[in-house]
Amino acid sequence: MWALNANGVWGGASVPTISTNVISLAHKLAGDRRAGLSIGGSATNAGNYIDGYAGYNDATKTLRIFLHNYNPNPAATSGETFTLGINQIAPVAGSTVNVRSWTVDDTHANYWPQWWSDKGSTLSSADYGGWSPQTVEASATLTNAAARTYWNSRLGTYQTLAALTASSTSAVTVAGNAISLSPVLNRHGVVLYEITNVASLSNTVTATDEVNDYTKMDSHSAGLFFDSLNVSALGDTRRLARTGTGTTPEYVVYRYDNAKGMALTGLFDTSAEPISNFKVYSSPSGGSGNVDAAERLYDGRHADQRQFVDEARLQLGFAARRHQLYQD
Repeated sequence: MWALNANGVWGGASVPTISTNVISLAHKLAGDRRAGLSIGGSATNAGNYIDGYAGYNDATKTLRIFLHNYNPNPAATSGETFTLGINQIAPVAGSTVNVRSWTVDDTHANYWPQWWSDKGSTLSSADYGGWSPQTVEASATLTNAAARTYWNSRLGTYQTLAALTASSTSAVTVAGNAISLSPVLNRHGVVLYEITNVASLSNTVTATDEVNDYTKMDSHSAGLFFDSLNVSALGDTRRLARTGTGTTPEYVVYRYDNAKGMALTGLFDTSAEPISNFKVYSSPSGGSGNVDAAERLYDGRHADQRQFVDEARLQLGFAARRHQLYQD
């Protein structure tokens, strides 16, 4: 791999090229979950092509949006200013999200225009041992001793100009589950937005427990077992049931830090017993027990010993919850 910096690869007095800086920005999305991004409208200059992609990191609650202004004409000069609308979001805490950005273009994270103005435009392939005078690997390929000396004298300046530097972080108020930004993409420019303290409201994933074993449960009480009788009547080969008919509550606990809601399927094979309530609780702090889990999400109905829990389905959104299911 060539042209990672002015020395050719890594090492030495590194001066990153713009291609390396763009790759570094793209790499910030590594491991993110793809988020929806749609481009509408028309560019001011018909030759400009605005596009990009976005990703969301569930663990760090971070949204990243990578945008570029591509033009096939190397001599293109026009930039683009547009509105970037980000919807279906909410702050994890407070009323604002934190926004910062990185830019790569002629005047950001790019040493080449200054080098070309200083000396590069006066050199020929003979000064580079036959290589093109437009090579970005000046430090590695210069054979002209005077030009190399000049490069080294300006090395600190080129390193500063090539540095990939983030903007200061700004707090942006979320209104109506949305924010609006106004990127400026100069000619052939790239910008990456990184938004933290942000929860997505649009990407819901469903986790289903068929309740055939305890593997997806965080914990459970002792008075439970998996019943496999009456398959034809109940339509399920295995489900959770109480071992006795006493009044001691029995429970299972699911631990999903980003749980948004829960749906529960209950089965019973007789109407001869009184039906009591299912009680489903959620703990915002992740604790266990009735005291901490005082937020009741659901009251259902069940028959005592012959009530079975057949399926638990949790919708994973972005409000931390610990779910506890009681049978009493």
